[in-house]
Amino acid sequence: EGMTAIGEGIAVASALLARQSAVGVTGNKVMVVFTDGEHNYGLDPLEALDAASAAGARTHMIGVDLPAEIKARQEVQRLVGAVRRHGGRYFDADTVGQLRAASRSIDSLEKGWLVQTRTIRNRPVYHYFVVPALLLLTLAMLLRAVPYFVDLT
Repeated sequence: EGMTAIGEGIAVASALLARQSAVGVTGNKVMVVFTDGEHNYGLDPLEALDAASAAGARTHMIGVDLPAEIKARQEVQRLVGAVRRHGGRYFDADTVGQLRAASRSIDSLEKGWLVQTRTIRNRPVYHYFVVPALLLLTLAMLLRAVPYFVDLT
């Protein structure tokens, strides 16, 4: 509670987009931010939006079920203005229908390829256990060859 870091989220997403983008590709970097409208922790979202825009990323923002008093706050209005100023759109999503409409609108605005890389690491790890077990078994057999370690019972 009370730790909504909109700016940090935008900065991390922007860095991730920059890292995963193909070399030399400048377009089609888009992020969608879902927010409760209240920024109260971390990096200023206006600075993060400026940096994301400078890096070639467009940011759309969806206000999820924002009460009227939060929508009227000056910080929220500045944030919405900054999103629009940087080429993004702001959507209110108070109902499921409005959320679907926002999603369809963003889909119609942003055309491009969604590239996703999936890495599956499906390697057996039994050798981490087999090698030490074989070493210990070999050590036990060698120690049994020494008369001092033989069990006479």
